[in-house]
Amino acid sequence: MSDPLGLLPIAIAAGHGRVDGFEAQQLVAAGLTLLQRSAPLVRALHRRRAGILLPTSPAFFTALAASEGRSAVLINPLSAKPEIEYQIADADIGAVFTTAELARLIPPFVPRVILDDLPRTAQLVSDGVTRRIDVGSHHGLALEGDVGAQGSSEDAAIVYTSAMSGVPLGARLTHSNLLSNARATIEAGAMTSDDRALAVLPGVIEKLRAVLPVA
Repeated sequence: MSDPLGLLPIAIAAGHGRVDGFEAQQLVAAGLTLLQRSAPLVRALHRRRAGILLPTSPAFFTALAASEGRSAVLINPLSAKPEIEYQIADADIGAVFTTAELARLIPPFVPRVILDDLPRTAQLVSDGVTRRIDVGSHHGLALEGDVGAQGSSEDAAIVYTSAMSGVPLGARLTHSNLLSNARATIEAGAMTSDDRALAVLPGVIEKLRAVLPVA
């Protein structure tokens, strides 16, 4: 790994931010602890990619950290089951980080890590066996890094998009791509740590309509 300080999860942790009440350091350290405490997960990911099938949540940071800097396939939870199965096979995914609710979309032979109880525990389900993994030992662990470090040129994520041929193709994004985009967005918007932003995506519009008054 050529530039460990340029990995997206480490850069996030070094920023000392918070997500939904959780410290980013805490979430990233939980992912690193998960790898240290689960040999079956390490074996499942050996020379293979990780899949991340999660709703928007703090668990993303833990899953990215546990992907160990390799390209993680970001799977849209709104995708149909055949689409998800195709992406898992096409990208040669060894294990998927997900929730108990979404795990039903994953083929039964694919190991999955259930992250519903972060940052205390995680569950690895593999070969019909469920293993509870205590990731609480990360408490007090401080991750040091340079928040301004140049991002690594290694792949950080793969996102499947529609193609002209109708066959989904995986678009590769490096750690440098994602960090540069985030930094440019912050600079262009003159954002500070006190600012809050609301991003409305197509998948959540109906949910917002159900709870917000319509003018």
